[in-house]
Amino acid sequence: MHIKIPKNVKVILDTLNRYGFEAYIVGGCVRDSILGLKPHDWDICTSALPEQVMSVFTNRPIIETGIKHGTVTVMFDKEPYEITTYRIDGTYDDNRHPNNVQFTTDLGLDLSRRDFTINAMAYNPNKGLVDIFGGKKDLNNYVLRCVGNPNERFNEDALRIMRAMRFASTYGLKIHADTLDAMMEHKELLKDISYERISSEIKKMCSASSTNSLVHILDKTWECLEIVCNELSDTNKNMTLKRMSCIYDRLFARLAVLFDFDKDKQIQIMRRMKFSNEEIKNVSEIREYGRYIIDELDNIDSCNISYFCKKLLNKISWINCSQAAEYAISCLYCVGDERYHLVQIIDKALFDIYNSNECYQLSTLSITGNDVASYGFKGKEIGVVLNYLLDMVMKGTLENDRTMLLNRISELKGDSNV
Repeated sequence: MHIKIPKNVKVILDTLNRYGFEAYIVGGCVRDSILGLKPHDWDICTSALPEQVMSVFTNRPIIETGIKHGTVTVMFDKEPYEITTYRIDGTYDDNRHPNNVQFTTDLGLDLSRRDFTINAMAYNPNKGLVDIFGGKKDLNNYVLRCVGNPNERFNEDALRIMRAMRFASTYGLKIHADTLDAMMEHKELLKDISYERISSEIKKMCSASSTNSLVHILDKTWECLEIVCNELSDTNKNMTLKRMSCIYDRLFARLAVLFDFDKDKQIQIMRRMKFSNEEIKNVSEIREYGRYIIDELDNIDSCNISYFCKKLLNKISWINCSQAAEYAISCLYCVGDERYHLVQIIDKALFDIYNSNECYQLSTLSITGNDVASYGFKGKEIGVVLNYLLDMVMKGTLENDRTMLLNRISELKGDSNV
C-alpha cells in the first residue's frame, strides 16, 4: 500500500534514515490515511535517541518539552513535528501515566505498548506498512480491539476506556467482546481520570458523524458514562438514546440531550466536568430555547412561522436556533407527539430566513439610531422606536426600506402614544 506523506514529514524520515536510524509515521495518521481521511497531525517514531534526533536537526528550531518521555518537537516552516524514540513504558501506578520509560531500538516493542490495533501501525515509504497486530484487518472488519491483553491496557491507562468509546463511535467500529468486557470490568478506574480528559473525549465522541454508531456505543457503555457523571444514573437511558438518535452530527444539541437537567443543575454538572464557559452557554441556550419552541407550538400556525423564527434568530445565533429545533424534535418524536412535524418546518424556515439574509436584527435595519434621533427622539425613546420598527419589519407589515422607515418615524413623532 502507499500513503501520501507531506513533504516535511518525508524530509524528516529521509534525514533520519540517511543518518542510519529507523523512522516511521505511526498511530493516528496511518489509521486515518488507510481510511482515506486527512490526518490531523503526523507523529513520527524512530530508533534514534532524543539527543541523536537533536543532533540530526541542529539546523532546525527544537522544542524539548517532551524529552523525558522521548519526544523531541522539530519545527519545519513554523509547523511542529513530534519525533519520539521507540520506547517501552514502565508500570502505571496512577492508571494514567507510566512511572518511567525505557528506550528501545525495537519498533515491535514500541507498537506493543499502544492502545488499540488500529493505532499500532507504522509506515515508511521505503519499508511499507508495519502491522504486527492486525490493525488494517480490524479496520477492514470494523473492529476495535486492544493490543495484547485488554485488561492490562485499561489498567495502564483508564482513559483508554473513553478513547475506545470515541474511536468506535467516530469510525463506526464494533468493540471486540474481550475489549468491551475489560472496559466494563475496569470502568471504576475512570474516577481517577481528570475531568478535562473526560470532557474532551465526550465532545469528540458526540461529534461523530454517524448517529447510529454513537447511539450503539453509548448503549453498550452507558455504565462508563455513569461513572464519570453519576447524575446520568438518574436519567432514563433508553429515552435519552432514543432522543439522541434524532440528532445528526450536532455536538451541542447532543450534549443538551445527554445533560438534560434543569438549567442550574446542567451548568453545575458541566462546570464540574470542565467544559468551557462557551460550551456551557451553547448547551444551556439550546436546551432553553428548545423548551421554548415546544411551549410555543400551540400558538404557531403557517401564518406566523416566519415571524416566530425571526424572533428566535433575534435572540440567539442561527446554528443554536437550529440545534434548539433538533432538541425540540427529539423531545416530541420520542413520546409520539406529532407536533415534531411542525418543528421540522420551523427548522427549515430558520435556515431559509438566515440563508436569504432577511432582516431580524437591528444591525440589518435600513436605519440607525442617529436617524431616529434626527426626528427629535431622545434616550430610551430611540431604542423603543428602533425595536418597534424592527418588529414591524419582522412581521412583514413594513418593508425594510429606508424611505418607508423614515416616513414611519415621522408619523410616530406625531403619535403621543409612542
